[in-house]
Amino acid sequence: VVDNFRLLADFGRRRWAMDRHTDNVMAYAALDRALSETLLNNTYMMKGLTYLVVSSYVLLNGVDVISGEMRCGMFLACLSVCKMMGTLWSSLYDLGIKCVLTSGSLERIVSIINQPCEAKRRMELSTHVHEVGHRITSEMVAEDPTLDESCLDKLPIQVDGMSISLQSRPISRVDVFRTTELFFHGLHIQ
Repeated sequence: VVDNFRLLADFGRRRWAMDRHTDNVMAYAALDRALSETLLNNTYMMKGLTYLVVSSYVLLNGVDVISGEMRCGMFLACLSVCKMMGTLWSSLYDLGIKCVLTSGSLERIVSIINQPCEAKRRMELSTHVHEVGHRITSEMVAEDPTLDESCLDKLPIQVDGMSISLQSRPISRVDVFRTTELFFHGLHIQ
C-alpha cells in the first residue's frame, strides 16, 4: 500500500485500500501487543523464581542461624550463591527465549533455500554467454592482430536482438525515423 500510494491516490482508491487493510493492521497490532506482553512476562519469570528461592532459603535456614546451628557467614555465603545462580539461570532463560524467537525465521530461511531453483538453466545460459563472448573475441583478434584478448572496448554488446557497437560514423548520416540504426557520437545501435 505504501509503495503504491500515488497509484491509489490517482485512481481514487484510498478508501478501498484503507478498508481492505485496516483489519490487517488492527490484527497485527493486537498480536504484536500480546507478543510484547508475553516476552515481558517471560523476562521477569526467572527473576521471580530467584526471589522465591532466596526467600524460601531465608525462611528455612534463617531459623538455623537464630538457633545457632548455622553460622551467619555461611548463611550469607549460601544466600549470595543462590542469588548468583538465579542471575545465571535468568541469563540462560533469556538466551533460550531469543533462540525460540529466531527459530521461526531460521525455518523460513531453510525452506526458502531448499526451494527448487533454475540453477541448471542459469548454468547453461552462463556457459552459452561465455562461449559466444570467447568466440567473438577470438574472431576480433584474428581480424586485427594488434588487439589482445583482454581488449573489450571494441567488443559488440548484444541484448535481446539489439546490437550495440562502437563505430566512427558522422551524425549527419542518421535518419532515426526511417531506419532502425542510430549513430550518435560513434555509438552504433541496430
